[in-house]
Amino acid sequence: MIVSKLLVLLLGIFYFSIIGVSKTELPRLSIKYFQSSELTRIPEYFSGKEFTGKKIFCRSTEAREGIYFSFPIPQSILSSPEVYNVELLIIRNGSTETETFSFTLPDQIEEKKEVFVGITGKDWPISEHRPSAWHMSVKDSKGSIIFWKKSFLWEHE
Repeated sequence: MIVSKLLVLLLGIFYFSIIGVSKTELPRLSIKYFQSSELTRIPEYFSGKEFTGKKIFCRSTEAREGIYFSFPIPQSILSSPEVYNVELLIIRNGSTETETFSFTLPDQIEEKKEVFVGITGKDWPISEHRPSAWHMSVKDSKGSIIFWKKSFLWEHE
């Protein structure tokens, strides 16, 4: 009897520790509007290709100018061969509709430090606008949320 209760308790602790690890809040997320010129680096003038350095850029359009949500890459993602997707839900200022943007992180991210998820070009044409509310999640290939971050107003009624 005591052994079965102890077993149930240990299984419960194990189960809840897995849930806690699998859905971790991102420690930091920054939001900033960038002009195209702010994202152009000197090596690009020589090579003609975008120089990203230690950053990963995921954009909704080919354009560079737009609003970017950036966060440091969690160590567990760097050390995993899995494919990860980023889903960004946004409610624009003056709107009640939720817009969804999805991105896939590239396979090769070992040397990278930060991810910049951009809503760019025609998807975010006005630099003065900021989202009223947003929710970002990083998902594994099965669609399970691994990391997330949301604005204060995301679930506010």
